[in-house]
Amino acid sequence: MQILVYVLLILGAPLYIAFALIFPEKHYAFLAMLYDPHTRVVGILMIVLGYVWYLMRKKSTKHNYSYFNDLEMMEARTQNINYHYKIKHRGEEDKQEFLEYIILYIDGYHGYDFSLKFETEFEKFLKSWRLIHECQSGDVKFDEMIYIVSDDQDVCNYLTQNQELRDKLFELFWEHKQNGYVIQSLQYFDGRMVLTCKVEIETKSAKAFLDKSAVQLTHLIPYLPPKEEESQRLYREKTAFYLRVIHIILGAFLINGVLKFFLDTISTFTLPRLVNRYELLIPAIELTVVLFLVYSIFALLIFYKSTRLAKALWHGVTLGALGFFLTSLTAIKEVNIYLDKSTPISKLSQVVSKYKRTGKSTSYYIGFQGYDEMRVNFNFYNQYDLHSNVVIFEKKGYLGMPWIIRINKLQRSNI
Repeated sequence: MQILVYVLLILGAPLYIAFALIFPEKHYAFLAMLYDPHTRVVGILMIVLGYVWYLMRKKSTKHNYSYFNDLEMMEARTQNINYHYKIKHRGEEDKQEFLEYIILYIDGYHGYDFSLKFETEFEKFLKSWRLIHECQSGDVKFDEMIYIVSDDQDVCNYLTQNQELRDKLFELFWEHKQNGYVIQSLQYFDGRMVLTCKVEIETKSAKAFLDKSAVQLTHLIPYLPPKEEESQRLYREKTAFYLRVIHIILGAFLINGVLKFFLDTISTFTLPRLVNRYELLIPAIELTVVLFLVYSIFALLIFYKSTRLAKALWHGVTLGALGFFLTSLTAIKEVNIYLDKSTPISKLSQVVSKYKRTGKSTSYYIGFQGYDEMRVNFNFYNQYDLHSNVVIFEKKGYLGMPWIIRINKLQRSNI
C-alpha cells in the first residue's frame, strides 16, 4: 500500500500538469467540482467515512505488518538481534551530517497496545484538575518521569506492578535523557516495539546509538504483557479509536478550508465574489471560537479521565483551530451566496485600473470604480479595457453581505 502511495506521488504531479495542458476545459471542470460546496463537501465526507470504515475493518484484522511495504525502512543487525529503523537528517539534505530523529523498530509478540512518553506540564496540569486518570505505581521517580498512554487497567497494572519492568523502563528513559536524547514515545503496537527519539548526533554515530537501543528494547520485550493466544486480533482501546476518528474529522475541516482558500487565491474563479471580502472576518473568528468551544466540551466528555485527553485537546488547539477558521471563512461565504434568494441589483461602473505582476507566476488585477481591486484570471483580465464601462450585478446576500453575481461589459464606451 505504501509503495502505491509513493508511486502516485511521484507520477501524480507530471500527470496532473499534462492533464491540465491537454484538456484545459476538463481541468477547469475538475477545479469547479472542488470549488462548488455541493461536490467538495460530499467528496470530503466520503473520504472521512472511508477512513472510519478502514479503521473499523483494521480493528478486526490480524497482525500482518510487513517491513517491505515501507520504502524508508532500513535493516541492521547487532548481537544476533535484527532491527529496522528510519532516520531524519537535520538541515540541508545534501550534507546529511547530523540526525534529527531516529525511529527504531524491534519485533515482539502480539500483545496489548500502549505508549510511554515523558510527562508534559500540560498533562500534569490536567491530572491536578482530575481530568486525567493515569495509573500510578507509587514510585515517585517513575510516575513523574514516564506517562503511560493507556486506559486499559490490566496494562496499567502490569506496567506499574512489575518492578523489573519498571526499573528497565526508567533506566531507558533516564539514560537517554542524560545523553541529551528526547524520547518522543516508546510504543508497543501491532506486535512491535517502536522507539521514536529526537537526537542531535552525527550521522556516523547513528549505528552505535541504534545498536545500543536495540539491545535495550530487546531486553524489555520478555517483561511486556502478552495477550491471550486465542485472540490474535488487533487490540484497540476505544479512546485510541476515537482519537483517530477525531483526527481525520479535524483534517477534513482543514482540507475543506485549504481547498477553497487555495482556489480563491489563484483566482481561477473570479465570481461570485463578496463586495467587501474582509466583511466576513469577524463572523469567521466568532464561529471559530464557538466551534473550538464545542469541540473542547466534546473532547472533555469523550476523553474524561482518559490518558489521551491532553492529545485530543492539543489536536483541537493546533489542527482544529486552523481547520475551524478556514472552514468558517468558507462556510459563511458560501451560505451567504448559495442561500441568497434576493433579486440582483445592477450598478454602472468603469474600469479604473488594470495591470499585471510577473515573477514566478503572473497575477492579473482589475479595479472597478466604487469597488476594491480584484485579482482575476487571465480570461477575465482580457475581456475588459481600461476606462471601459461595465454593469455590475449585486445581490444582498443571505447573511447581509452584498456579493457580485456577474459583470457585463457595455458595448458602447459612452452612456
